[in-house]
Amino acid sequence: RSVISLFRLLQPIGEGLANIRVIAASRLGGTFGRDAVGPGTPLAGGLNGMLNCVRDEYPQATLRAVDFNGQTDDTIASHLADELLADDRSVEAGHTGDARYSVATVEEALADTPFAPHLQPAADWVVLATGGARGITAELLEEMVVPGITLVLLGRTPEPAPESSIFGGAIASATDPASLKRVLIEQMRERGEMPKPVEIDRAVQKILTEREVRANLQRLRAKGATVGYFACDVRNEAAFGGVIDGIYANYGRIDAVLHGAGVIEDKRIADKSDDSFARVLNTKLDSSFILTQKLRPETLKLLVFFTSVAGRYGNRGQIDYAAANEACNRLAWTLSRRWPETRVIAANWGPWDAGMASEGVKRQFRERGIEPIPVDSGRRYFLRELACGPKHEVELVIGKGPWQQAEVASVSSKAAASQYPLVRGPLRMGAGGALVLTHRFGLDSDPYLGDHMIDGKPVLPAAAATEWVAQVVGQGWPGWQVAEVQELRTLAGVVLEPGATREIEIRAKATSHSGPGEQTVTVDIADPSRKAPLYRASVRLVEHLEAPVVDVPQPIAGLRMDPHQTYERMLFHTGRFRLLTEITAVAPAGVDAMVSPSSLGEWIDAEGEWLFDPGLIDVAAQLAWIWGRTHRQQSALPSRFGRVLRVPGLPKPKGPLSLRFRIKPADHDQAVRYDAVFIDEEGRVRLAMLDAESTLSAALNRIGSERL
Repeated sequence: RSVISLFRLLQPIGEGLANIRVIAASRLGGTFGRDAVGPGTPLAGGLNGMLNCVRDEYPQATLRAVDFNGQTDDTIASHLADELLADDRSVEAGHTGDARYSVATVEEALADTPFAPHLQPAADWVVLATGGARGITAELLEEMVVPGITLVLLGRTPEPAPESSIFGGAIASATDPASLKRVLIEQMRERGEMPKPVEIDRAVQKILTEREVRANLQRLRAKGATVGYFACDVRNEAAFGGVIDGIYANYGRIDAVLHGAGVIEDKRIADKSDDSFARVLNTKLDSSFILTQKLRPETLKLLVFFTSVAGRYGNRGQIDYAAANEACNRLAWTLSRRWPETRVIAANWGPWDAGMASEGVKRQFRERGIEPIPVDSGRRYFLRELACGPKHEVELVIGKGPWQQAEVASVSSKAAASQYPLVRGPLRMGAGGALVLTHRFGLDSDPYLGDHMIDGKPVLPAAAATEWVAQVVGQGWPGWQVAEVQELRTLAGVVLEPGATREIEIRAKATSHSGPGEQTVTVDIADPSRKAPLYRASVRLVEHLEAPVVDVPQPIAGLRMDPHQTYERMLFHTGRFRLLTEITAVAPAGVDAMVSPSSLGEWIDAEGEWLFDPGLIDVAAQLAWIWGRTHRQQSALPSRFGRVLRVPGLPKPKGPLSLRFRIKPADHDQAVRYDAVFIDEEGRVRLAMLDAESTLSAALNRIGSERL
């Protein structure tokens, strides 16, 4: 009803659409179902597809789909009024809390390393394919075939019998539409029949369709597949559901589904009828929802919805087809979360040199700089995607075209800029629904790196990486509170060559496993050129931040050390990282020290406050280094922070903090495992690091020449 009601609202306006503003709102989680779950139905994605096509016919109009994640009705009303009046040309806007995001298409090469090697078609697979005997679905099935594989294909018409010798075999020699039409007219006239042109056209199309189906089935069987073909109206729940139930009854499983069923009846919106719109929409969507009810995810390895760039970017005359495909895109995200063991793909194909796209549609695409996909290339790509594509990449755009130009990326926020001062650039929506921040590290933008040099090279400390991931998540999920950073791991680190800069991407994506009132976001700090993570962590968000319950260790007795001499002779840290004011005890059980908090304004040219204070976190890692040199004669760099807990609501400390650093049993001899608790002069916990770990190395002793 939602999708068709928008069509019925817009269709009578006709040419007046050129001067209209339309905002279509949904509640799919703020990212149109990609990165979060909302109370809305995936069908709401059809609104996006419709507006994309209307925009193609009436480019002067202001048309935008807007999505929300749980704001109050008053807040949504305010945002919708702003969206309606804004001259922003963004085609989609997602609101998460007070932040507003648009969507961008990001080009990403398919890695050669398999993520899921089990997605290699095998002889024991049972594959269901709708629309499987024609077009690109048949091409891809042929590429998937290994001898012994079972294919169950569904089509609108029965499997054709061998071509008739009607008219003395004259039809068999006619291989193209023109010659077929000529033979049919001649033979029917000889029999005294006077067919209408439309009847001739239908007869020609029927013969060509039967030939294509017959030839494709023969090719699949010749390659060693066991092929079953059924005529089925996939919109009919009883018929389609019955076929699916029958496959489970006969084979006990379905391993893969290729959902290629669909029809096109292209007309401009002003000329489109209700019946035509509903027929195109329902062929794709009714069948999709029947699949969601009937498939058994416990044995299903792969589900591919064949969607189209016509939905993602619009195409003139395809408002209904675009709506159906965009709704399938949203449904794919829902099922990917719901079925964790199944790879679910919405393959937004560009036009092929075969398949449903007519020459007229292909011509329209070429005029827009969109290149048809060569059949051989498309077939090879599909198998590589199954073998190497990661599960979290659900919504794929496949083919060459000006996709980035079709979207206008804009990011704004009503939050104060100083709330997350490290986030000095826009967040964008990246591959797999992740929020992405691009940042270029250098001594000009991040002068604190000059005080953290190893072998003459600036190195981003794990402590700073902790604050970076926390601030990016805080910016990306407004309305939530950052409670802790979990399992931060140093994988390769960010190391700068002397005098150089280095670009990184921080990618944050909410997980589907969260409890009431909280959610977890996974974050990578990655090298975009190498596609390799440098740091990885999780950030726990809560609706209401409360002080954590932490046991405060009792003071210990041990060796006193002079912090100034320790920095000069043992540690490599300088300037902003020299925060130790006293080292009161170094003992086998741990270290006690006094430490000054750091100031954000001294680290970067910005105003604001830390969430955790990376200076304090780094001091804990410094104590691991000191403890390792004192008790193991080896130096230690941080490799993992199990939990870094944030303490809310306290005023700035008036003086240095007490740091209680306590050793814990480690899994191996080269590890220093510890807890670190920071306490103010009133005995209140200010920051806690639990289950942290540094890795010992004698080679690191070169960095400091101890003469204590």
